[in-house]
Amino acid sequence: MTKVLIAVDDTEHSLRAASAARTLFGDEADYFVITVLDTAPMWWGSDEAMRWGVAYPATIPSAGMAMPYPLIISSGAVTGEPGAQRRNPLDEAEDVASSVANAAHIPSATAIGDTGDPAPAILQAAEDHQVDVIVVGSSHAGWFSRLFSRPVADGVLRDAERAVLVVP
Repeated sequence: MTKVLIAVDDTEHSLRAASAARTLFGDEADYFVITVLDTAPMWWGSDEAMRWGVAYPATIPSAGMAMPYPLIISSGAVTGEPGAQRRNPLDEAEDVASSVANAAHIPSATAIGDTGDPAPAILQAAEDHQVDVIVVGSSHAGWFSRLFSRPVADGVLRDAERAVLVVP
């Protein structure tokens, strides 16, 4: 039986990649769907930082006035209640993987959530689960975006020791 690892995030590119994998490998394959959250955003004002729960100061208190509790922006929602907790990033990542697998109608997929640098984490998961092929989506990022972040597909292709399918 073919073992397939599909690397996904919350974009349309990932859903296309997962759907292509299902079409190519069928219902008989063993599917592992992984999402890796990069827990170190590039800069504080980025959309990625907002999406994955980076704390931002809402106001700067005047001298002698302390904020009663931190303001936390998590998954696009602002919460400032005392005792408010952010979700565990591993659970968030696993939820994304599971959602994409369900949307792509992949039967019995094992959802995997991880954090860190995506390419090495995907390659480690491929090794851990002894998959036959890794499936990744590719977006057409502009040259300016590529200056600041290396596409995950490039890192997986460069360092993989098994077959890699890149779905545009």
